[in-house]
Amino acid sequence: MVFIKKVHSGSKTYYYLVQSISDGRVNISQNTIRRLTPEEANDPTFISKFLQENPKYQKTGIQAIILAAGKSQRLFPYSQDLPKVLIPIEKKTILEHSIDNLHSNGINELFVVTGFQDEKIRRKIKSNVKYIFNPFFTVSNILASVWFALSDMKGPLFILYGDILYNKQIITDLLKDEHDFSVAITTYQGKIGAEKVLVENEYILEANKDIYPNLTSYEYAGIAKFNTTGVGYLKETLEEMSREEGFLTYLFTDILERLILKGHKIFTIHISPDEWIDIDIPKDIHRASNEILPNLLKHR
Repeated sequence: MVFIKKVHSGSKTYYYLVQSISDGRVNISQNTIRRLTPEEANDPTFISKFLQENPKYQKTGIQAIILAAGKSQRLFPYSQDLPKVLIPIEKKTILEHSIDNLHSNGINELFVVTGFQDEKIRRKIKSNVKYIFNPFFTVSNILASVWFALSDMKGPLFILYGDILYNKQIITDLLKDEHDFSVAITTYQGKIGAEKVLVENEYILEANKDIYPNLTSYEYAGIAKFNTTGVGYLKETLEEMSREEGFLTYLFTDILERLILKGHKIFTIHISPDEWIDIDIPKDIHRASNEILPNLLKHR
């Protein structure tokens, strides 16, 4: 990960561009690349531009899988002939916003699992992305798309839903976490179909859509990180579940719950509803453009 470090010395403030390389648990090294001017340090696009011009600093060993196979009936007419990850939120598509967030955190080994209108995604997003096609996208759910990426998983690894707009700081915070499994959760908004979670002492007790909403105030936000050890358990559990009847209907929270039943602890970081949105219905597009994105840009 490449980031900007602020150092105070007496009455003066200095800025440095720093690279840290992580194994998912602790930082292996932290190297100063160079000193920055205040103008560079306060430019929200500086890191992204620097990494494009200096690809050698992009090799963090961290992967990310973005799940973008489904066709959203609930976003009609926006998604009639367009994958919802290509719906524009201001000047960029939902998918491009996510890719930018990952790149700005030094994560550049990206996989996008496609299905509906696969060719349109490939034409739109060409650089620094590897594609995995889910041929059963019309009859399968999210966990099947994860399964198609199984052979490419190494770790540390992020798995993200493709239809979310979110603060890049969420990725930064998860990168710092040392647990085998860590996920982002947010306040439950009452949306139909939300993947709700029960949490105690920052760990998930239960994760599924059927939790009675009065028992929890949280929902899974579609962003999960697994360190190298966690990826091993994830792959093992995913292989087991893929052999079960009904696997094609499984959600991502089903594997979280299975990991919990096997004795693993899944840590949570809490994010504010104003720094994240799941774009699921037409009014979400309006809120993403007029509320969420302006708020994210304001705090960068």
